[in-house]
Amino acid sequence: MDKFRVLSIDTEPLYTKAGVFENENEIIRVAVSHAPEKLKEAGNYIAQADFRAMELKMCLADHNVSMEGLSAIVCRGGPFPPIPGGAHRINNALLKLLSTGSIPDHPTNAAAPVGHILAENTNIPVMIYDGISTNELGPLAKITGIPQIERESMGHTLNMKAAARKAAAMNQIDYQKANIIVAYLRSGNVVSLHSHGKMTDLVPDDEGAFSTERAGRIPTHALIGLCFNGQLDRKTINDMFKGNGGVAAHLGTKDVEEVEKRRAQGCEKAALICAAMAYQTAKAIGELATVVCGNVDRIVLIGPMARWDYITDEIIRRVSFIAPVDILPEEDILLSLASGGQRVLAGKEPLKEFPL
Repeated sequence: MDKFRVLSIDTEPLYTKAGVFENENEIIRVAVSHAPEKLKEAGNYIAQADFRAMELKMCLADHNVSMEGLSAIVCRGGPFPPIPGGAHRINNALLKLLSTGSIPDHPTNAAAPVGHILAENTNIPVMIYDGISTNELGPLAKITGIPQIERESMGHTLNMKAAARKAAAMNQIDYQKANIIVAYLRSGNVVSLHSHGKMTDLVPDDEGAFSTERAGRIPTHALIGLCFNGQLDRKTINDMFKGNGGVAAHLGTKDVEEVEKRRAQGCEKAALICAAMAYQTAKAIGELATVVCGNVDRIVLIGPMARWDYITDEIIRRVSFIAPVDILPEEDILLSLASGGQRVLAGKEPLKEFPL
């Protein structure tokens, strides 16, 4: 089997994280902490790329990692216009889009230009993989009852697809032929359907279950009344949906351990809210099962709250009739990026040109 050494890059507000992987084996992993004042001086996330790349290159050199020894560089993809999943070359078109300032300022925007800078004067391919703007929704999934509003798919594609692939491999299922539902349980719950290698539908955090800090699906008439009652400004309402909603609004805390402690000690309200969160998550899983007429091969629970036994037990109790359930709480963005790049290098997936 050919050996491919891949550098993966993820950019966060104050860190640039990178890992070198040879096939599935981790060679090195680093997290470069950047001085906040230096980042602020550079400007927005895209403008920080030169500074981040310089510090990352120095760090990698300290660990005896040279660009010449790499097979590819794979980076997080930011909030670009909708693109298919998989690998897209970081080419002039992608870099030009980043330079226009026409997309939201997001930490992941720095990853692609950092990778491009590191790959200069080499012949190694540099790409993004399963970026957060991946949209593979089918035509029926995009339509809403208001023609001016179309459903979108933007979020945790990389983690959800990686988990679906892992579950498929564990159970000797071909991801490209399977139907797998992934429930991402975290501060915002997202449930997605992976059908024949594409994430064809999802129930995002504003359409499904509430979570520890997000409100989830809210009755429309009540929401409109809340927005126009003249008592609440836009920021307050936004905070009610994201940050101060869900479990935090009901119980005054978003600390999972505290909530579980109250439930275990007999707090009826905590028990009710926890059960409702699991109930709504299971309902979202059932909703997506109908899209493939119930032909679901596996259900996968991932994310930090997949470690919460009470929640996962309640979800499994309600959905196990649909398909067997796997619990995979661990996430690894750097490994997921590297694995995608290695599939491209092995000829199992194409390297697409941006934009298609």
